[in-house]
Amino acid sequence: MPKYYYLQLIRKRLAWILMYEKGHSVSKVCLHFGISRKCFYKWQRRYRASGNEANSLLDRSRRPMYSPRLTSKHIQSLIVKLRKATNFGPDRIRLFLLKDYSISVPRATIQAILRRKGLIKKAKRRPKKPRCYTMPYPG
Repeated sequence: MPKYYYLQLIRKRLAWILMYEKGHSVSKVCLHFGISRKCFYKWQRRYRASGNEANSLLDRSRRPMYSPRLTSKHIQSLIVKLRKATNFGPDRIRLFLLKDYSISVPRATIQAILRRKGLIKKAKRRPKKPRCYTMPYPG
């Protein structure tokens, strides 16, 4: 997102806190800005916990810290190595993993790993050429 969007968010949330600090009640601040009390207290708590740092009023990332079911690095590197060596697709790579390494990995997982590593490109469709024909009799 553009930088000015983040600055707008900070200004808006800072305005809530400053209005409260000027002596207005929380109810009045929430009514004026159209927010819930829960929302106000959340941002006020974050602002104070950071030592009145304005950047604390930005949204935090919703990205997970870790993914417990992620395929291990060893298996991922094995899949990439097999793809580069043989240029096989997900189905054949799956069979090789089962036969040679006794590793069971779903086809969709292999496809996702290959796509993530940039080893599978989306096939380009050729545009259809219109067929030209003439009718023997009009109408």
